[in-house]
Parts: sequence; C-alpha cells; structure tokens
Amino acid sequence: MPNWQAAHREDIATPERAARVLEAEALHTRVLLNQADAADGTALLARLHCPAVLASLRKGEIVSCSF
Repeated sequence: MPNWQAAHREDIATPERAARVLEAEALHTRVLLNQADAADGTALLARLHCPAVLASLRKGEIVSCSF
C-alpha cells in the first residue's frame, strides 16, 4: 500500500506530505501558495518539480519564487 493511503484525518499536512500529494496527482503545471508559513512554504517549494511562488496576496508581496 502506498504511504499516502495510510494517512489519517488527524495527520498534519507537512511540506513533505503536501509535495508528495501534489506530485502524485500531477494536476498542475505551476503552484501559488497563498498565506503559507514562510518556513513551511519554502520547504514545500523546494520539493516541487514545477515553477512555484509563495506569496501573500492580501499584503501584495512575494515571499519566495522558484523560477
């Protein structure tokens, strides 16, 4: 059984888990993470194999960009 199927509702969505799900679903060509924690967001951006941006749309700022 793949690791992602063993997850429970109470499990925390870590950057590693979120990246694995996004990559497994393969439904994106780029990712925008809005209002994510900077440390967790940066960790997630590093694990994705596509262009990605960590931003705060409300504040109008880009925190990190992978391209």
